[in-house]
Amino acid sequence: MIALSLAITHHHIKLIYRGIDYLAIGIVCHVFGFAIYSGTLIDIEWLIFFVGNGLFVIGTLLLHKGIIKYVGSAQNYKRVYIIVGITALVGMILYFSNLSDMFYKNLMSLLVIYMIVEIMLTVFKADDHLKKSLSIPMKVFGASFLMLMVARVIIVQRGMILDPINNETFTYQVLISIIGGLLFVILGFTMSIVINVGAITDLKIERTRLEQISITDHLTGLPNRLGLEKYIQSIQNTTEKYAVIFADFDEFKKVNDYYGHMIGDKVIIEFSRLLLQMNDEHVFTARYGGDEFVTIITKFENEKTLEASIENKIKSIGSQIKVQNYTFDLTISVGVAIYPIHGQDIYSLIGKADSALGQIKLNGKNNIRFYQ
Repeated sequence: MIALSLAITHHHIKLIYRGIDYLAIGIVCHVFGFAIYSGTLIDIEWLIFFVGNGLFVIGTLLLHKGIIKYVGSAQNYKRVYIIVGITALVGMILYFSNLSDMFYKNLMSLLVIYMIVEIMLTVFKADDHLKKSLSIPMKVFGASFLMLMVARVIIVQRGMILDPINNETFTYQVLISIIGGLLFVILGFTMSIVINVGAITDLKIERTRLEQISITDHLTGLPNRLGLEKYIQSIQNTTEKYAVIFADFDEFKKVNDYYGHMIGDKVIIEFSRLLLQMNDEHVFTARYGGDEFVTIITKFENEKTLEASIENKIKSIGSQIKVQNYTFDLTISVGVAIYPIHGQDIYSLIGKADSALGQIKLNGKNNIRFYQ
């Protein structure tokens, strides 16, 4: 069930988290390896040795590869494969020799210990986010499994590995196999939880990022029309009035025609940066499109003080724009509409502020006009 959970997780989020399939198969290999070693599946000694140890080695290699892929490490497998290959060859030679079985049994235990250490080192080298999520389960598992393998080495060294504990069938080897299998089941369960919780967390972060992108203008970093709409929705029930200020450069086309669109874009970006510096809890600015900007002011005394504020802040920015080696002295026309006097929704107010701005364009430009 745990392996199935990991496999389903891998199927759905393999582009985000790689290596989950290796982790699932590796855990299954270890559980079957311990089942074989306990004698519950087969009781032929040479099959137990080769199949059981083979599953241990393959399972641990898959765990190692899965962890490496999961944490995005560029670690080289060459060293591990060489050590595994040499140890497996020496183990077979020892098995078919006349030496005591404790030599090849301890050799395989030491190989598994080495590979578990490699897995733990891979986790500890991961970045902080993954290290934080994996370090505790891997430390607990690694320490527990290493102690189990050390205990196995000692028991084998003393010739007690096949000694019965309570009856003839329940030996130290069976006990170690049961504990080892349980440790890998617990590891699989923990990894399944860690990976799925991590996936949910990362997907929430990605969703927040995409939502932020959707309400942000790609060129200037200011909120776009959707961002402006969301802001108005957020203040609709908390403010009695607000001013919609529709600002537009006068004859900005000449900048693009003379200097090129790249310089024109940089002028827009610099203007946005200067405009953004004036934002506070009562001022919100969005790029409406092209060289058009909408600013919302939620605190002002009357039209006269509002006009003075626009003159001193928004209109004055046009003469402060510096891009590369050029200094621009651009004039700005501003149309203003006030909620709820001139309209009830943001796009109606923007339309009326734009209408006021259009009257300025027809009558000399470079001015401020309230909708009438």
